[in-house]
Amino acid sequence: MVVQAELLKVIDAKTDEDLTRSIYLQIILEEEAGGVPLFSEIALANMIRFYGHSMQSMMGNYLENNIQNFCNFQKHMSEQVQPISPDTWTQMMTNPSQAVQNFVGNYAQQSGQILSQMQEQMAKVMGLKK
Repeated sequence: MVVQAELLKVIDAKTDEDLTRSIYLQIILEEEAGGVPLFSEIALANMIRFYGHSMQSMMGNYLENNIQNFCNFQKHMSEQVQPISPDTWTQMMTNPSQAVQNFVGNYAQQSGQILSQMQEQMAKVMGLKK
């Protein structure tokens, strides 16, 4: 259901507690342990370092926006080249064409803009000059 982009909410039948986040985290843990991980040890360690830090909420928003941006990029790519087999996707990503490189470049630029906006907001909040 998650892979199909269906919104879901998991509620404990006895306690009425919302278990959605816990279920999502369990799925991530199982996927990370079961094959090719999405997160490197360095990325995980860096994410852990933000817990309890004053920048924790900003980092969460930054990651959420960046992942959404990447999902939009992926959807746009899929719409441009439908239908395409998983083998063809793998081949394209292994030996990208100029069009794919342009798409990735645009994504990287948008990601950089998100980071710059976050830095500007932080500077304003903290009363710092550029």
